[in-house]
Order: sequence, then structure tokens, then C-alpha cells
Amino acid sequence: MKKVHSNEYYHRNAVSFADSGLAAKNSGDAGRAIILYEHALNFELDALSTLPDETLPEQILGFYRNAISYAIECGRTRKAKRLVETALSYHPPQEMAATLEDLLATL
Repeated sequence: MKKVHSNEYYHRNAVSFADSGLAAKNSGDAGRAIILYEHALNFELDALSTLPDETLPEQILGFYRNAISYAIECGRTRKAKRLVETALSYHPPQEMAATLEDLLATL
């Protein structure tokens, strides 16, 4: 059985894997970068699933923005598209909604 940690734990791990993914990508190790971004995505999704009920929509959207980025980086465009659609359901501010809609059109 999977142990449930706090969303902060999952988010910190997601950021750590994403940083490592970026370093691998910059050093030319695309295969490793994809694996690291996949881990980052999974941790960020775990962070989203453990957010307290009282979390503000703006904070939730920040987690979605990260997860979308990680999904794109590891080549999971269908997952990124679903995440964008879910993020839009939170009625983000106009500028962010426009960015998400533009991104959705390119996926």
C-alpha cells in the first residue's frame, strides 16, 4: 500500500525531479530527461491529489501548470491536454485562461 505524504512533500519531489530532468536535457541526455520528467509529473499529480479542500483555486492552478509542463516535457501530450482541460474548469484569470487555451490548441 502506498504511503500518503503531504502535498508539499510530493511537490518538492516533483520540483527536484524536474530540475534533474532539465539538467539531463541540457546535457544532451534526452532519454534520462524524459524519465525524470515522468517522475516529476507523477509526484505533481500526487501533490494535486493531496491538496486540502480549502486550497485556493489560484494555488491549485499553479500545481496544474507544473503538471502540464512536466507532461509536455516527457511527451505525454494526451495527459497534458486532459490537465489543461481540467485546469480550465477552475475558471482561471483571463490571462492564464488564454495561455491555457492557446496551449490546448497546440497539443
